Amino acid sequence: MAAAAASPAAPSRGLQPQHEALRGRRILYAEDSIPSQKIVQRMLERAGVRCTVVDNGEAAVHAALAYPPFDCILMDCNMPVLDGMASQIMPATSSSTL
Repeated sequence: MAAAAASPAAPSRGLQPQHEALRGRRILYAEDSIPSQKIVQRMLERAGVRCTVVDNGEAAVHAALAYPPFDCILMDCNMPVLDGMASQIMPATSSSTL
């Protein structure tokens, strides 16, 4: 007697349990690649995240200082204007006005 083949589970339309902790969180995403911006922003928003996208490290520093606090900042290390590594130390070493 042949065993019935298991069918793959259908994707869930709702949030997965691991995504519940992300719902309503604010994330700043700094990335200069437009395709990457769109992909990651869509993934985060589907998980219930409020995502702000900027295209360089300098814009990320300005956004982080200007807006209400972000729960997380995701940053590309190689970007134009100011890369992710340099922008990490900028707020700590500069005045509050940029």
